[in-house]
Amino acid sequence: MKALDNMTDRDRAKLLLMLFPGEMPSLINYLLEMCSALEENAEIIKREWTASKLAYDVYMQKHAMLKRLITGNSYNLRNDPEQFAKRLLTPELQDIVRQMLVQYVTLRRHPDQDFIKVVLLLFPDDTINKHE
Repeated sequence: MKALDNMTDRDRAKLLLMLFPGEMPSLINYLLEMCSALEENAEIIKREWTASKLAYDVYMQKHAMLKRLITGNSYNLRNDPEQFAKRLLTPELQDIVRQMLVQYVTLRRHPDQDFIKVVLLLFPDDTINKHE
């Protein structure tokens, strides 16, 4: 196994979901719900958009791409950590998927403290995204 500092986001996601396979269906549902909520509230979000690392249009395009990937590969993504990591932690999507993973455990106040700790350990806010 690689040292944590040498792991890519894909490695980290795969490890997370190998350790907590029961979380995969709920996590996928959360990602879909968030993408749908953004889509439904696009006009409000656009009006309130402030400075960000991403332009509004790019941000929304990434979420639309994420939603399409999940919808088209739902079974594999829910059941295979390798497929989840390979398809969703691409250089194009990893920034929003990382953000959503952290939100999944913090904003939703996830009940499993061990899962929260591992997510925050693997995906801290201060790390630089690592590509494969």
